[in-house]
Amino acid sequence: MQVETAGTYELDVRYAGSSASGASRPMAVLVDGVAQGNLTFPSTGSGVAGWETWQHATLTLNLESGANLIRLQNLVGVGPISIV
Repeated sequence: MQVETAGTYELDVRYAGSSASGASRPMAVLVDGVAQGNLTFPSTGSGVAGWETWQHATLTLNLESGANLIRLQNLVGVGPISIV
């Protein structure tokens, strides 16, 4: 993410994820390799409906001016969620 001025910025992640158990998919958020917190992605439904229902997860990040590489890293589990 390119920002003109260093400061705090809101990361807004739009996601969908199907799970019969309703389990969350926690992910660490790293900026330029430094952990800045975790996001949880609760199931958005089961079966096809879960993949068609979108929600948002947000986290405030500290960014430096210029380019910042933001990475989401699985903490548990395997398998995809859809992130936009």
